[in-house]
Amino acid sequence: MGRFFSATEMQYIPLILAVVFTGHLVSSGGTSLNNAFLVHFHCIAASGNQDTCSSYLDCLSAIDDEYKQPYYECMDKVKPEGGVGNCSETEELYESKERRNELNECYQSLTMQPDGSDWTTIPGLNGFKDCVSIIGVQCLVDKCESE
Repeated sequence: MGRFFSATEMQYIPLILAVVFTGHLVSSGGTSLNNAFLVHFHCIAASGNQDTCSSYLDCLSAIDDEYKQPYYECMDKVKPEGGVGNCSETEELYESKERRNELNECYQSLTMQPDGSDWTTIPGLNGFKDCVSIIGVQCLVDKCESE
């Protein structure tokens, strides 16, 4: 006779799926690391949860100083109304998914490495990436549980 999952075990299924999905993206290479970042970034920014968004904003402090300047340049270029913004039922960080994609593309172009790799391979950004990944996985889990 087959074994079914208990209620306690069932609560971990969204977490396991989020970790497997993220692990698959991470193991696929540099551009895929950026894709994984975007999945996390968009989930966080559109979460409607200000605490989650504030945690993301705290991650920005993990960026080494030399890589903060390109971020500021891209913010000036993309110019989301109201700057970074807030998270609520009607607001998203950086205004919209389109603005976040523009910001990401700008940052990628300004930090492209001589060997052609993108910003996700720069050691000085590992703390930021790890921070966003932790918050992003939790965001995906929360999203799965609420659906």
